[in-house]
Amino acid sequence: MTHSTVETSDPVSPALQRLGPDIDLLHGGVCGLELIVRRAEELDDEGVRRALPFLGLIWLYATAMRDLLHTKRQDGSMLWNAPALAALCRPLQEAFLSLFYFAIENPLSEEGAFRQLLLARHTVYKRWDLLRRADQGNETVARECGAALADWDSTNQAVLGHPFMAKLAPKAAKDIANNGDKYILDPLDAVWERAGMSRELYDVIFRYLSQYAHATPYALSSLQYHQADTENGAVNMTVPVGLALACVTKALEYAGNLHPEIEALLPRAFHEFIGA
Repeated sequence: MTHSTVETSDPVSPALQRLGPDIDLLHGGVCGLELIVRRAEELDDEGVRRALPFLGLIWLYATAMRDLLHTKRQDGSMLWNAPALAALCRPLQEAFLSLFYFAIENPLSEEGAFRQLLLARHTVYKRWDLLRRADQGNETVARECGAALADWDSTNQAVLGHPFMAKLAPKAAKDIANNGDKYILDPLDAVWERAGMSRELYDVIFRYLSQYAHATPYALSSLQYHQADTENGAVNMTVPVGLALACVTKALEYAGNLHPEIEALLPRAFHEFIGA
């Protein structure tokens, strides 16, 4: 899915023909990623530690997609569930972006430290945000919420007082200051492109997957064309499957660059597949 300006006249094979091989490739990628995650848990390496949470998320979502793609109906045929695939693939897409942004890309030290601080702030913000919506009449919840608020206040002040804040454009600095959910500085499609994907496809794929993750009349209208074992149905299946395969493949490649012991887990066939 890397961007290329080379035009080709080769026709795209029917989605029905692509779906089966892509599922097999995704299965292989998921199995390989599980081995890497398990090995990474044993390594004492800072870069591996930064990547491990996101590699784990990618593995979890991709595994769920893989298992769904192997689910059979009562009549023995494959269960075609495009909405469930899309709902799983959306967070997988986000996990891949975070893997690249927080664990693979190497900005200058000051920005790198600021990124990690933003990620830590986002984590404590989400904990506080969930707890403050819970029943405050429960003493345990109220106590945990108070502690989470204190963590949020201190981490937020660390972000606002960080020297890199002064180097941000005014709008970016305002967004960071006003929104605890803001934890990636750059436009997401720009990060997507730097991670080796096609920038112009980011918004298209994001919206395509999101339409199935939200209960809207448009989603229902789109699903009227989704029927098992038809070309239109296969098209709806191949988009999340293809995206998951691309994210898992790139995640394996990046993981292999983190540590020699992880790289050793990648077979020659994988390097041939990615053209390395």
